[in-house]
Amino acid sequence: MNHADDHHRLGTALHNHGDLEGAIAEYRADLRLNPNHVCAHYDLGTALHEKGDFEDAITEYRAALRLNPNHLDAHCNLGIALRKKGDLEGAIAEYRVALHHDPNHVATHYNLGIALHTKGDFDEAYAEYRAALNLSPNHVDAHYGLGTVLQKKGDLEGAIAEYCVTVRLNPNHMRAHEALGTALHTKGELKEAITEYRTALRLSPDDGFAHSNLGSALHAKGDLVSARQEYKKAIVLIPKTSENQAKIKSLKSIISRLAGPMR
Repeated sequence: MNHADDHHRLGTALHNHGDLEGAIAEYRADLRLNPNHVCAHYDLGTALHEKGDFEDAITEYRAALRLNPNHLDAHCNLGIALRKKGDLEGAIAEYRVALHHDPNHVATHYNLGIALHTKGDFDEAYAEYRAALNLSPNHVDAHYGLGTVLQKKGDLEGAIAEYCVTVRLNPNHMRAHEALGTALHTKGELKEAITEYRTALRLSPDDGFAHSNLGSALHAKGDLVSARQEYKKAIVLIPKTSENQAKIKSLKSIISRLAGPMR
């Protein structure tokens, strides 16, 4: 009897049922008996990754790659974990290695697009999102990512087209509805923007930034009472982190200024 394989099978079953702690324990038991088990290192990495333990996940992905340098999913997931740790260059390097082995790996093109996008390299990000879509035309998040890049590049019509495809493929994509609202708002189509913001808020009622955006569109439309209500909700719901303090202060100032015209 191969007890290492027994632990791995049990770990996989627990993992599939969402028991990350149980899966991690079984994968570790497998590796104590068979330290060179590539799949166990990789699966342990994915379980740790899902748990949010990116440091240990990176260690396990690298262990899998030492044993099998051509493990495409390990390269891709290592890239994702490195990006979440803030190491964009490391992530990009891993994605490029994976694509060297398999130029048609959709997830890697998409994730490379995200990393390049985050880095501010919009032209290359655009190319990677396009590559993902050439291989998988209905890749919802690649359409959304492409839309955000086009919006950053000032192509509002292109962005709107991609957001519309995104919400057609997935009507519950909250961020796409919100982004579509922002693009329409920028274009001056306030009625349509308000509709999209309201749709986003039906999907995620506690999103403070969406309430702020809706308030801004209502404000521009002249509905000051409703705008003030949305701004107030935004102040309550936006996380009180240091990076959000300026936003919250600005909303409070707007509410104060609106108090005059409403009297």
